[in-house]
Amino acid sequence: MHSAEKIESFIQTTLLTETAAFAPRGFESKATIYRSRLKGSFVSTLINGPQEEIGFWAPAGRHRYSELLKWLGKLTGEEAAYWFYVREKAGGRSDLSWVRTVRNERGSDFINAPLDQFETEPAPAGGGAHLGMLGQSCTWLLLHTHYAEEEFEISIHGQIKLCNDLCRLLRVTG
Repeated sequence: MHSAEKIESFIQTTLLTETAAFAPRGFESKATIYRSRLKGSFVSTLINGPQEEIGFWAPAGRHRYSELLKWLGKLTGEEAAYWFYVREKAGGRSDLSWVRTVRNERGSDFINAPLDQFETEPAPAGGGAHLGMLGQSCTWLLLHTHYAEEEFEISIHGQIKLCNDLCRLLRVTG
C-alpha cells in the first residue's frame, strides 16, 4: 500500500469513529501547545488580538510557528509526514477532505503548511475544522483545530516523551 493510502486508511479507520466523528485516539499522550479564544472572525482577532490561553515562545528573530515545526522535525527524526484536512458538521459527522505529502528539507522546518485551508474551506456552521500533520509511522500527530468564532488550538499527540520534550523546547505557558 502506498504511504498516502496508508495514511488515509489510518485516518478513516482510527481518527474517524464509527459515527464518522473526528477524534484523535490511539496516541499515548496529548499536550496543548497553543489555544486562543477568538473574538469574532480571524480578521477581527488579528486587529483586536487573540485571547491567548496557552502559548509558546520563540527566540528573537524566529516566528513561533516556524520554531514549532523546526523542533517537531528534530524530535521526530525528520520523519516523512502527511497533511490532512477534516471538516466536522454541527452534528459531529466529519469528512476527510484531502491528504497531502509534507515537504521537509533536512535540518529545516517542515514547509508548505496549508494553514490558509481554514479560510478557503472553513468549517460548516456549528462545526469544526481539523488540519493535521501525521507522521508516516502514525505514532504522532500535530493537530490544528478551529471552531469558527470560538477557538483555535494546536496540540501534539504521540508518545509522552515527544509531547513533553516539544512543550519543554517551546516553553509552553498557560
